[in-house]
Amino acid sequence: MSAHIVGHEVISNILGCYAACRRKEPWLPGDLSDRKIREMGQKLLDANCISVNYRYNDTNDEIFELDSEEFHQPCSIAQAIKYCHCLNYQSCEYPQWERSEAKTLLDEMRETFVRHMPGYDEAQWC
Repeated sequence: MSAHIVGHEVISNILGCYAACRRKEPWLPGDLSDRKIREMGQKLLDANCISVNYRYNDTNDEIFELDSEEFHQPCSIAQAIKYCHCLNYQSCEYPQWERSEAKTLLDEMRETFVRHMPGYDEAQWC
């Protein structure tokens, strides 16, 4: 398996789609200020760098730069889910990944995206 650091535009798209979905769920707790969004992006990028560094015995360290255009005009929910799967795949190399805050955050984002998939609300509940 090869691992790489995903582009900041990918993380910005995930964050933009997540923020758009969360605006439709005002009852959920949590701060989505600009500062919090950037912190979330940095957390995801840090985990990705740790994974690549672990895999290749490297020293990548990046500062997350929110891509404003990608954030404010995010991709589709399906694309955001796919980006989450990619980021998970690129970040899972280090042993602590399964218990990391970044994985918890990414899982929460994917779950939010699923709830907002077209047709989800109309689908039958058991």
